[in-house]
Amino acid sequence: MTEQKTTGVPMIRNKLALLAVIAPLAMAAPEVNETRYKDWTQVCLSEGEVSRCEAIQVLNVTQDEQTRPLLRATLSRVPDGQFLEIALPLGMDLRAGLVIQIDEGEEQRFAYSTCVAQGCAAVLAVDEALLATLRAGNRARLGFRLFGTVETQVVELSLAGFTAASEGV
Repeated sequence: MTEQKTTGVPMIRNKLALLAVIAPLAMAAPEVNETRYKDWTQVCLSEGEVSRCEAIQVLNVTQDEQTRPLLRATLSRVPDGQFLEIALPLGMDLRAGLVIQIDEGEEQRFAYSTCVAQGCAAVLAVDEALLATLRAGNRARLGFRLFGTVETQVVELSLAGFTAASEGV
């Protein structure tokens, strides 16, 4: 009787370990849907009845025949509201922050929130007023400085398609 329990327990453990490996594979992979709205893309991830969407625009730069991302703007929702993340590559002067001007509106300065291996990001809380300004706008000018320079680099982010892409976020 003792031998059966000893041999039975490892067998059950092996079956449970195998089930732990196989079960996630049997679960359905999340469905990703991308819809292009002019210069913005709405990306939705659906798992069962739950869906989460973001509005994204990526600006690329080509240098020496290589194209790489320069800026990624992502509008997302968190439980207490929406935020806009502006991600830039490493090498930014963090002290200077990021300056944003929508059309001919007033310039607003934002601090970088974090830097990771992929780059640095400024995260802006998006209230109803900012969302309305973005939706009514044509372009956003973003100013930043590279570390060790005094010259501000300015890039334009098109807002064409932002309204449609931001619906449902």
